[in-house]
Parts: sequence; C-alpha cells; structure tokens
Amino acid sequence: TRINPFDLYVLGYCIANSSTLWSVDLSNCDLTDECMRMLFMVEDGKAFHHITSLDLAGNTITTLTASLFGMMLKKYNTLKKLRFVGCGLQPEGLEEVIKGVQVNTKLETLDLLLNT
Repeated sequence: TRINPFDLYVLGYCIANSSTLWSVDLSNCDLTDECMRMLFMVEDGKAFHHITSLDLAGNTITTLTASLFGMMLKKYNTLKKLRFVGCGLQPEGLEEVIKGVQVNTKLETLDLLLNT
C-alpha cells in the first residue's frame, strides 16, 4: 500500500506522541524520499525517539534517506531492530547507516538482506 507524504507526516506525529507504540512496520509501503523526509520533519525527528523496532523492508532507501537514518541512529539511542531488507541500499547509503550504527549502543539487529 502506498502512503502519501502528508499521511506519513501525520503518522509520524502520532508515533512521536504515543506512549505505547514501540514497533513500527512500514514494509512494502512504496515510500519515497519525500515520505521519509516527512517522518524526519516531525518535531525534528522525534517520531523515532522511543521506537525500538522499525521495519522498512521493500521500500527504496536512497543515499539521502540512508543519511537521515544514520543521523537518527546517532541522535536516538532506543532503536534495537532496524530492517532494510530488499531496499536497494547502495554502498554510499550503507556507509551513512554504518556511521549511525557506530555511535548507537542499543541497536541489536540491523537486517540488510537483499541489498545491492
């Protein structure tokens, strides 16, 4: 199911202000770079401040989006599981994610299966 950028912004706001939501599965939602940027625009990335599991499998993760996730991993130390399965992640994008992983002490699982 494709989610448009505005809907994702609203969803990000709901995630950021939820006290009970810890796991977010947005796999195979055909998210665009614009959608991903909308998530990071919510209260300066606060949509991820308490999330422990994020699944983005099957979405295209460009180098731009990967750098946003790298920054998020540096800023918020709560994420334990991040799935980028089959996201077409290129080496440059992977480098950006790794920069965040090097700083993040809570991440237990980083699934990069089926990427270029």
